[in-house]
Amino acid sequence: MVEYGPYEFAEPEIVTLTEFLRDCARHERIVHYDDAYNAVRQFGGYHGPHDQRLWYLLGLVSESEVAAGRHTLSAIVVVKSGEGANRPGTGFFELEKTLGRYQSDDDTTWLSEIDGLFRYWRQH
Repeated sequence: MVEYGPYEFAEPEIVTLTEFLRDCARHERIVHYDDAYNAVRQFGGYHGPHDQRLWYLLGLVSESEVAAGRHTLSAIVVVKSGEGANRPGTGFFELEKTLGRYQSDDDTTWLSEIDGLFRYWRQH
């Protein structure tokens, strides 16, 4: 088990979300929180795409990627509808600030991560 924030995550849970997001990045695909939820809901403990547990798992995966010298995979996970649609949630930008990756504004930060992700995973 891996502790991150107030939660513990099993290795298969982490690997499943990581591989799902890497595959999406390889295909230059933006996904919704619903898609991320559907990738891990089999592990239980999730109450839908708006569950904080999912958000923390996205943070864990992204921090692991950055520690390995890559970009934050959670950049490709966006809000489906309503306010903030088609953009990452506020937690993404908070994580970017925590990791020292935040640039001049939200758009520049997000687009930089997307560009780096797609370039890297296109070749891996």
